[in-house]
Formats: sequence, structure tokens, C-alpha cells
Amino acid sequence: LDQNYLAPFGCSVHSLLTYNNNLVDQIFVLHDSQLMETKKFHQVKEFLLQKFGKKVNSVIVDSGDFENLKIDNHLSVATYYKLMIPFLLPEKLDSILSLDCDTIVTNRLPEFYDNIFKSTPGQFACAVDHELPQNEIDHLKKISPIKKYFNAGVIFMNLKLIRSNFDTNGFLEFSSKYSTYLTFHDQDVLNVHFQDKWIELPYEYNGFGLEEKVNHIPLIIHYTGNRKPWNLICDHPYKKSYWMTLKQTPLYSFSARFRQLISPAITVITVPAIIALRQFLKECCSFFI
Repeated sequence: LDQNYLAPFGCSVHSLLTYNNNLVDQIFVLHDSQLMETKKFHQVKEFLLQKFGKKVNSVIVDSGDFENLKIDNHLSVATYYKLMIPFLLPEKLDSILSLDCDTIVTNRLPEFYDNIFKSTPGQFACAVDHELPQNEIDHLKKISPIKKYFNAGVIFMNLKLIRSNFDTNGFLEFSSKYSTYLTFHDQDVLNVHFQDKWIELPYEYNGFGLEEKVNHIPLIIHYTGNRKPWNLICDHPYKKSYWMTLKQTPLYSFSARFRQLISPAITVITVPAIIALRQFLKECCSFFI
């Protein structure tokens, strides 16, 4: 987590606890030391504690360990923090569900995970198949011949097995050594290391790449790529679901969202930008009625 994703983080955790508070034992968030100085971060943690009775445990990451790793577009080095989950979380934890900040949970998650690693030993993780064609994962063939590739935005990790097979610096050293081959950053790293040793979950556990609304809304919606609901121009079919969830938290700000929308529109006036602003004003009217 970094400062740019504070609102999505609060939204994601709020949605998780709204439907699954009794299933969640502990919540951990990995971030650098600078975030501890951010007032809004502490407000989010206090809000979640007061509303759901769940403490958000901070796990401090040294961002300097990641500064030489490859990043681009909408990403920051925080995307690599996921690689450190097995090694920075308490040793007593055998498994954990990792959610990217650009996700929202829409319903109760089945308790499938209680014994899944016991019933299928030797598996590092559970995730949803990304269903990428072979040519889109060919960038990894010089490192490892991957045949099946998962999306790591929602991943249930077998921490105990990962710790026993990999060391603390292994993932980061790999990320640095093969940076020119890593198109999808931390996701590529995990796929190379977990290849053929992960359990495929149904798509409903990680609903990414949605182009239109579906009959059965995924249990977890994942706003992948640049189609983030907080962007000025976003055509995601479940964009409104994010904002409706955010409005239930103290993170929603009329003025902040208006500035977010109007600032880029001042420099680039386009038809989609005007439509986005008009939609925002309509939402504002419905919010105050």
C-alpha cells in the first residue's frame, strides 16, 4: 500500500468485512514508513476498528529494497510488497488471503480454504487462471516454460510451504535479475516460482477484465489495468459499485473527487471527459437527495 491507494484500500477492506467479518481473523497491510505519518491512514484504521472491531496491523517494508525494480504505468514499487508477505507476516500464520487494493468483495466468501492445502498438499497457492494466450506469456519463456498463468490480484497463499521452499531475498533477487523479462511484475515472479503447483479457483473469486455486467456478479471484483473506477474516464460496468462502497466510509469526499475529475479535464477536454463529469454530477445529486 502507498498513499495513492489509501481510498481503494479502505474501500476494499470495508467491503471484505461487510460480508465476512466473522471469517476474518486478522488484517495485515504492507507499507513503507512514510505512510505512518499520514493522518488519513490512521483515520481509516480507526474507522475499521470502530465499525467492525478489526484491527489493521501495519507491516513496515523498507521501500529501499525495491527501488531498483521495474515499474511502469499506474504502478509503484508497492506492487512488489506482495512478494514479502510470507516472510514478513508472523510465523504462526500458515496461510493467508491476499487482496489487491483495487478489489471489492460483493458477498460472503465460502469457507473453502480451511483445509484446502491439507487435502491437496504441495500446492503453493490458490488463484484464478488469467486465461492469457500463450503469446502473452512468451516473455517468460527464457526464464521458465510456463503453460498456465494465474492472476495474483486475489491469491490464497500457503505461507508455510512457501517459507520452506524459498528464502526472504529470493523473490526480490529474481525480480532484479530478470527485470527485463517481467511484464506483469510481481505476478510474473509468483507464476514462475509457483508454476504447476497452484490450485485453480473459479472465476467468481477474481472477476477481472469485465466488459459488461453479468448475471451473477463475481464474489470479488478486480479493477485491473487502467480501468480504475476513480479515474476520470472509466467504462468498467461495476464502477458504481466501488463508489457506493466508498460512500460508506469516511474516505469519500465530494470535493476530493471533484478535484480528481476536473483537474485532468481542464487540460484535455474530450467527449468522454464531459460524459464522466456529467455522470459524476448525477451521482452527486443522488447522493444528497
